[in-house]
Amino acid sequence: MDILVAKNQNLTKIYLQEEDWLKINNIINLLEPIFVAIEVLSSSTYLTISDVRLTIIGLLQYLKSFIKDSNNLEEYMMVDSINFKLKEY
Repeated sequence: MDILVAKNQNLTKIYLQEEDWLKINNIINLLEPIFVAIEVLSSSTYLTISDVRLTIIGLLQYLKSFIKDSNNLEEYMMVDSINFKLKEY
């Protein structure tokens, strides 16, 4: 892949660097529990409000611990947006 980018300079604009891959992995780590929660809730045949409430509380706790481990402003803003929306529910 590096050879292809070296030969075609137009690709350097869209070629992901190491720090880009780190950001993508952090976003995946952030969103994975939310994905699992959505799968669990949507697959339930008899969903109760206590199931939803417990799931949202768990996600809020996860987000709180995620932000403690992060010192990235972009991640903080993303977590803050998710947190705000979950608190609305």
